[in-house]
Amino acid sequence: MFGYYLTYQNCINVEKEKVKSLVTDISHQIRTPLASIKIYNSLLIDGGLTQGEEEEFLNRIKNEVDKLEWLANSLVKISATEPGLIQLKKERQDIKKTILEAVNGVSLEALEKNIEIEMDLESIYIDHDIKWTKEAIFNILQNAVKYTDENGKIKIFMEKLETFIKIDIEDNGIGIPPKDMGKIFDRFYRGGAEAVKKAGGSGVGLYLARKILEEQGGSVIADSREGHGSKFTILCYFS
Repeated sequence: MFGYYLTYQNCINVEKEKVKSLVTDISHQIRTPLASIKIYNSLLIDGGLTQGEEEEFLNRIKNEVDKLEWLANSLVKISATEPGLIQLKKERQDIKKTILEAVNGVSLEALEKNIEIEMDLESIYIDHDIKWTKEAIFNILQNAVKYTDENGKIKIFMEKLETFIKIDIEDNGIGIPPKDMGKIFDRFYRGGAEAVKKAGGSGVGLYLARKILEEQGGSVIADSREGHGSKFTILCYFS
């Protein structure tokens, strides 16, 4: 009986740690939309924008507020210890649209660094959770922008295969040292290179991206050459 109690208590402790871990991860993710809102707001205050630009920035602020609301709701659900740390609502939707929404989230940062984003996408309807999948792709894209120098290039290509869709996100940035490749998806892991430290970040983006994709039966793998860039390949399987 005592042994059963210890096992039960251990299970509770493990579950508490999982909840605490994910709450911490999502809390870090709140910083990104807040930073974007601050940038857009500053641009609007400075003035000199066309009516079209003002409407575009206001729309982007709304999107970031929506993202904050979603993250806050996720924290509330996790704090209430509801079943399932990442609750998925999969719908048959166009994955191209989800990718484009993720790209829109990094477009301003890319524009500020004059980074070209080249895309070759097609409309393919698959079952996926739109918000969580967008978050996963956004995290990978944000890393690509962050670690690519000014006037660089990011390519996003999609390929439909027999049982899955392959999405490649490739940049010509600083790349990842071989010694770090096995750790980049670890929670809070950030490489020791000076450029990585200078770029900042919490080290949870890739961890969350992989977790979100794996929760949906997908996966993400990375390939990189230090000094030449990185390629992240997302696999989304058909139901």
